[in-house]
Amino acid sequence: MLRPHKHLSIHIGRDKIKVAYLSKQKDKVIIHKAFEVPLAEGAVREGIILDKLSLAQTMQEAFTQHGIKAKDTIFSVYHPRMITREVELPALNKAKLEKIIEISKQDYFPVDISQYLIGHRVMEVEGGKDNKHAKVLLVAIPDEAMNQYVELAKLLDLVIIGLDYQENSILNFLHLQSFLTMHMLIHIESEATTVTIMTGEEVAFIKTIPFGTATFVESLQSEYALTYEAAQQMLYEKVDLSNKNQELLELRRDMDYMLNSIATYIKYYNSKENTHPIKEIYLSGTGSAVKGIAQVVESTLDILTQQLPPLHGVVNKTKDHTDVLALGLEMVIGAAFANIN
Repeated sequence: MLRPHKHLSIHIGRDKIKVAYLSKQKDKVIIHKAFEVPLAEGAVREGIILDKLSLAQTMQEAFTQHGIKAKDTIFSVYHPRMITREVELPALNKAKLEKIIEISKQDYFPVDISQYLIGHRVMEVEGGKDNKHAKVLLVAIPDEAMNQYVELAKLLDLVIIGLDYQENSILNFLHLQSFLTMHMLIHIESEATTVTIMTGEEVAFIKTIPFGTATFVESLQSEYALTYEAAQQMLYEKVDLSNKNQELLELRRDMDYMLNSIATYIKYYNSKENTHPIKEIYLSGTGSAVKGIAQVVESTLDILTQQLPPLHGVVNKTKDHTDVLALGLEMVIGAAFANIN
């Protein structure tokens, strides 16, 4: 589909919605408006919209407040039942590759495939002239995940021009940044954390953990007998993970779990790749704003860790000069290049 010059790009998390009104010009994204919308506890959980009417009302009020009249929209979606697989297939033209995937899809996904939409993305093509093969990222998206956004769009009178998913949005965002050294990006959102290892256009590894800042908030909620909103405020305003005098027993246990998973990914990558070690780790997304998280990641994984540097290929034309990086708009920026077939 030929996309309009300007459109909305939206990611709906558990506790906030991220919205950008943007346009794409070649390898640049121009941000015209950007904002986030706080969500009440219970509106969305684990990628599932529990109250569409309430959510639509909240979004419409935010659109009115920010002067949004656009209808064309891309959603960057997360759902816990999404499944991704990385496979090697013959390097064929689009039609032939899609036919092979259609024939073989049940072999890749141990689910009732009739309840899923299957998409794919060719990440890279390798091999010589007579032995070319493609590294293909397959995704199975539950019909219910798609349908809930279709229903929400109808309530808001939006026109869906694209549906992307978290991993692909992050990949597109990283291609826009064009880092020259092998690096890891840990993108932490409310419901999930995406770990990517890549350099330039080469993607070496990508995995999403169904674990994000909502888990941190729930741990604080449990340990200190707080409401979800109060625990959320504590996470971003009072917690300092680098301060060992703050006990935070449950939260530190959660961090250990997440970092142990990431350490396993690094070990797997190192077992496959000896010539391009990971030089640095960048943090992005909502969770990167937790104080002290970079220091904890660096000391645990023993790799230089820092916040994502100023964005490359992103032009900020918001009238109030909104801090796009602080809003954590990586996924909605990447979704502007949505290219899952």
